[in-house]
Amino acid sequence: MSVSRLPLRVAPIKGETLPGFTIRLAERNGVSSPQTIAKSLGSPYSTLQAAALGPFDLQPVSDGADVPIETLASMTYWPTGHGNELRFLETTVDPEMLSLKHRKACPSCLSEKPFHRAVWDLQLVTACPVHQVRLISTCQECGRRLRWQSASITNCLCGADLRRASTEPVPSLELDGLSLIYAVLGLNGLEDKRTGPVADLDFKDLLALMLHLGWFGSGARKRFAPVLLSRRDLAPHQYLQIGFMACQDWPTSFSHYLEALCERSTAPYWRATRLRLLAEWVTAPERSEALRSLVFPRLREFMNRGCDPRAEYHLHRTLSVAGPQSSHSRGD
Repeated sequence: MSVSRLPLRVAPIKGETLPGFTIRLAERNGVSSPQTIAKSLGSPYSTLQAAALGPFDLQPVSDGADVPIETLASMTYWPTGHGNELRFLETTVDPEMLSLKHRKACPSCLSEKPFHRAVWDLQLVTACPVHQVRLISTCQECGRRLRWQSASITNCLCGADLRRASTEPVPSLELDGLSLIYAVLGLNGLEDKRTGPVADLDFKDLLALMLHLGWFGSGARKRFAPVLLSRRDLAPHQYLQIGFMACQDWPTSFSHYLEALCERSTAPYWRATRLRLLAEWVTAPERSEALRSLVFPRLREFMNRGCDPRAEYHLHRTLSVAGPQSSHSRGD
């Protein structure tokens, strides 16, 4: 199939992704495979996920779908050219924050407006703060994971209507972190209520900070890696909640968080390890100056107040070796 202009077109929706838009195009034009539409419009990739991560020439897509290139580009997760960061709506994210292998969806959101939300592709978004339910990732009729091959946003490959799927409620106390993410992205009319220095962080830094504070605050004893999320008992959005609690009244809430990491327990060594790993993370060269400047002084201050001897030793060693790197010392 090769076309210069599709006979039937759809208008992009704010917050939509390129794969989701392609699926809606396929459905509108009666094409059973969204990959067929993507290929006909010039995508060199075999999957919609790969096309989302691109890049490739969007001009044929723009011509065929009658959508400006700038609009199409805003729906991708293409590299920005700055380090390893990727486009995400009107901001950026680290690659480890995305999960595109399978689809996720909120049935209620699909019922209100049938399109795939970009925010569902974030690794840590496993619930909908608007409808207070867990997102679905498998079909309740056939039991298969939701896939990008279906030529319908609202239906599984087996034909089951995802809008009718039953959902698991999520307590509102678990959704503050997710609500903040939606608010910062300007989604669903939620208000960004951040105050103090945390309000100055951009989306990429805020998401990374909440994730890592949540990760170590949950008791994790290893550095964060996306593959580890599925191996622990907490749902991914619950890490955001822990991180949100540590950030909501900065610096007081962060001090309480550090005290919890450093408190004596039956295994104080692991407490010290988590504190050290947090210090290593925030002082890594790839951290932004804004993030480092926010967290580093508080870690120093906490160390100077004194804490569990083992934790103090590990923290002192890490901070003394790393230290805050100015743009001059990094050679920028």
